[in-house]
Amino acid sequence: GITQYGISKYTKENGWSLIPYSDLLDAKSLSRIAINPINENEIYVTSFFSGLLKINGNQITLFDDQNTGANGLKSMTNVLGENIRINAPAFDKNNNLWLGNCRVEKPLKVLKTNNTWQSLALPLPVNNDYSTILIDKNETKWIATFRNGLYAFNENYNNKSIIVTDISTS
Repeated sequence: GITQYGISKYTKENGWSLIPYSDLLDAKSLSRIAINPINENEIYVTSFFSGLLKINGNQITLFDDQNTGANGLKSMTNVLGENIRINAPAFDKNNNLWLGNCRVEKPLKVLKTNNTWQSLALPLPVNNDYSTILIDKNETKWIATFRNGLYAFNENYNNKSIIVTDISTS
């Protein structure tokens, strides 16, 4: 279901504190967290309903289909009302944030370090959901899908990609 929870935060100096749901700009169904590797105070929290939260100290921003432009986050296709399912945040070595935007035409999203967005199409059905993204030392993005196996993509090698749907063991 759609959850409405706050976020617990721990620091050595202050112990545990809570960012209440009322401060999270109505972001529902929070799913994953990514910490900016060059600024540990900048935290991104994905929402499997509302988009992407950026928390930097006391400043909270919600990225959704209204403020990320034509190449940004999108609401699910063929759904009444807003439903922006974001999951799987991962930073690459250039500090760009990669995300999965479920059930849309261009589901692989990148928030660049210059605060612009990029969207990439994948050769997978639109009704796909995405789980974890891992980025290896060659900058290949390994993306787990819920319906279509494991997808790998690397923009540095002419947008080379593969889909792994069956792994046989002997």
